[in-house]
Formats: sequence, structure tokens, C-alpha cells
Amino acid sequence: MENKDNGMEIDLTKIAAVLLENIVFIVLCMVIFGGIFFFVSKEVLPEKFTTSASMYVTNSNKNQRSTDDIMIGDITASQKLVETYSVILKNDIVMDVVGDDLVASWDAEELGKYFTLQPDDEGKLHIKSGQVANCVSFAAVNETEVLKVSVTTGNPVLSRDICKLIIERAQASLTEIMGVANVSKLADPKIPTSRSYPNNKKNALLGVLVGMLLSCGFVVLKHLMSNVVTDGESITSRFDLPILAEIPGYENEKKGGSR
Repeated sequence: MENKDNGMEIDLTKIAAVLLENIVFIVLCMVIFGGIFFFVSKEVLPEKFTTSASMYVTNSNKNQRSTDDIMIGDITASQKLVETYSVILKNDIVMDVVGDDLVASWDAEELGKYFTLQPDDEGKLHIKSGQVANCVSFAAVNETEVLKVSVTTGNPVLSRDICKLIIERAQASLTEIMGVANVSKLADPKIPTSRSYPNNKKNALLGVLVGMLLSCGFVVLKHLMSNVVTDGESITSRFDLPILAEIPGYENEKKGGSR
């Protein structure tokens, strides 16, 4: 099969043959790049640990009626509240309170490895606004009334503590801001036993893919830019000239050379 582009004919069969001839080089590049990506992922990239906990959100009017009176509208209202609560809980006002709780319970030097601590006018340390929120994400679980809180930091215990503080502060913070809030904790967050980032296996496979693409691209580009004529067909395809004669090469058995 041939593809014409800007007057140049590319024989895909020859391209495949060239790639096959350089298979050792290509595989070597794949191994090297895979090893480099794995090393960087394991030894250079910072580790991240993620933990999560869930809260059940109910409509405030739901508890005032019997079970038989609960309508589909209550479930829909609770699902809408999940979205509202997510926005409120990630507000800097709530996150700053969680940050102050962290400062009170953690050693300042250790906490300073993960957050920027700033003193106020009285010399009391606070985590820089917005930094705690950057570690936290909220999401509804499968569009249900369950609100999932996820926290990712460079320390597994710190991730657990932030998540725990958010769960503990949720009811009071939402009640203070909205006047009423019905959230129930479903489970306590746990200390993650394995890191969530980086994924060494995935990064190594990415390195293998990058090595394959770069090596194949190099081999193909080198072949297309080469001015070496390997057969008569190369001359006719490049210069559109007829071939008058070909001189075959042969081995000289007596001298051990070739002509």
C-alpha cells in the first residue's frame, strides 16, 4: 500500500520492513524508557495518600413526617442538598477552621512540611488560606444522598486527620451557615496503607509506550530522509526515470570479497 503526500510516495510495506529490521533498537528503547519512567515514579515524584469518608444527607423536613409520607421529592431534595453542602464545606471559612484544628493538634514543624504556616498579629500560626481546600474533594456517590469526602496529602495520617475533622465539623458548620443541616456520618476515615500517587506500574507502561513511539518515529524518519538507493524501484519512485541496467553484487570465493 502506498500513500501519496506532497509528491512523496510512502510504501507502507517498506516501512514495516524497516521497523522489523530495527526491532532490536526499538525494543531496547522501550526497555530504557520504561526503566527511566519507573525510576522517576518510584524515587523522584512525591508520594500522595488518599483517604475518604462518607456522610448521609437527609432533607430537613423528612424527619417531621412518618415513613409513609416520605415522597420522591424528599430524595430529590436530599440529592440537591449534597451539591449545596459540597460547595459550602469547601468554602475557605470552613476549611480555615479545619486548618486551625490541625495547627492545634499537629506539631508545627511537621505540619510545615505540607502546608505554609503564617502567623497572625498575635503570633498565632494559621495554614495559608486555600491550601487545605486544595487537598479536599467532595462528590455524590452515584447520584445518591451520600456525600463522599476525599483528602489527598503527602502524609497518610495527615490525610486521615483532615478527613476526620471535616466530618466532625460538618454538622456544626452547615447549621451555622444554613440554619439547619441533617448529615450523618456513615464511617470513620482510615489511614491509607498504600499511596494513591504515583502509580509505578502505570508510569512504567507509559515509558514503554513513549519509547516505542519515539524509536519508531526515529527509524521511519531516518528511512524517509535517507538518500541511499537500495534497489531499482527506489530510483523510479523518486526520480521517475527508467532503469537501463542493473549490476548485481556477487561474492568472490577466492579472495573472500564481494563485487
